[in-house]
Amino acid sequence: MKMKTFFLKHAVAVAAIAIASLSLMSFGLEKTTDETLFFEYKPGNIADPYSKQNVENVAHWEPTSAPCPSPDNVLACTIEVPKANTIGELGLELDDMKVKLQTSSASSTPTLFRVDDTGAIGYSNPVNRATP
Repeated sequence: MKMKTFFLKHAVAVAAIAIASLSLMSFGLEKTTDETLFFEYKPGNIADPYSKQNVENVAHWEPTSAPCPSPDNVLACTIEVPKANTIGELGLELDDMKVKLQTSSASSTPTLFRVDDTGAIGYSNPVNRATP
């Protein structure tokens, strides 16, 4: 009888530890998948920086601490991206397999492109700014 009581007492403790561990792990996974990061368009010194090809190139987007302050709907500025759609533990690069930027023409002379959110893949809340 003592043996049966011993096993039951320890089985309950093992089950409690397993449940606690699973709860903590699932809470950690939810936090990671819900976290979003902001990326700012920084094409550097390149020819035609606001062309469709350049704005849609994920290599021209860098992490930033906050979105652009005021939308003006002309030039690409910031996007919000789930951390799951970035590369690396810190999320310092956009994953080009998960983030597909969509643009539309914001002006005709010269043609400048801005980021759209219609049907966007892998990002949200694009903010566009005024021309400098």
